[in-house]
Amino acid sequence: MTSTRNIILVTTISICILAMAYFLFILDRDSKTVLIEVPKEEKKERKEIRIDLTEKTTSDENVFFEDQKLILKEEAKYILTGTLEQGNIIVESKGIVELVLENAEITSHLYSPIDCKQAKKIKIRLAKDTKNILNSQSQPAIQSTSPIEIKGTGYLQTNSQEKGIYTKNASINISNGTLHLQTEEEGIYSGGDQSASMKLSPQSLYIESGQDGITSNKNIKIENGRIYIASRKTSIDCDDYLIITGGTIIGLGQTPVQELESKKTTRKYLSLNFSGMKENYLLLENEKAILAFSSNQEFKHLFLSTDLENKEYTLATIETPKEATEGYLPLEEMTIKSYIAIGNEDAFLPQ
Repeated sequence: MTSTRNIILVTTISICILAMAYFLFILDRDSKTVLIEVPKEEKKERKEIRIDLTEKTTSDENVFFEDQKLILKEEAKYILTGTLEQGNIIVESKGIVELVLENAEITSHLYSPIDCKQAKKIKIRLAKDTKNILNSQSQPAIQSTSPIEIKGTGYLQTNSQEKGIYTKNASINISNGTLHLQTEEEGIYSGGDQSASMKLSPQSLYIESGQDGITSNKNIKIENGRIYIASRKTSIDCDDYLIITGGTIIGLGQTPVQELESKKTTRKYLSLNFSGMKENYLLLENEKAILAFSSNQEFKHLFLSTDLENKEYTLATIETPKEATEGYLPLEEMTIKSYIAIGNEDAFLPQ
């Protein structure tokens, strides 16, 4: 009898263990399925709120202006249109906030036109066929303590006595879009700790800066796009390393570009100490024009990266209209002022 009870007890325990194991397996399997699908933050449908900056009206009664300040406390998609004088946008939501700029113009002498305090991430979208302008004096045009992501096919111009785009202890990711940043300090600056990295693949990025053009306390990766920088200091500067895998970059500065990671850089480049004037320039490969640019300032260092193949090039100063350099007219139709031979086996990395 005892033996029979023991057998029944063991069988019952075994069934319970198997049932529990199967339950855990199903739970684990389902859990994995949920994790594999789509992150909750990306799948979540965000409320869409339209805001007219000129009329100071919104499509949501819980979103309103306090004097000239628009404080955004809710995780949502905000579509901004119109003009806001002497005011700014303050993001206080702790979630993911998306700002869609549709012909928006914001001017502030005392504050950042766009100031993100604590969001998980701020996404700025440049709506198609729109021109957006941010004007500031004493603060960056855009500043954030959260990661910034800028996308879209529209146009963004910043005019700032301070920095153009600035993050503290957070990353910056710019993909697509046309940006023109005019600043007295750094054009784009990701500062602070090890999370302050930067990734750039704009359609077009034009920076005129009184300090460094692009700078990061960690690393900078340039993947694509046309980038032109005219800097009073260093065109590109980072504490960790610079990686270039694509795009066309023209950097004019006073000091050399440092910390370029040659092992991870797949795009060839020229980094030259070169005294340049306010001229129109043409980069020649075997007497064929492959790159044209103009300088509105004197410079001592030239950084070029594009689809380079050979090791020797010629830099020519030309006297020709802007439209001619954009169209790359045949050399016989250009007025060449001077030639400078540049490039050798040590001028390029990687080999």
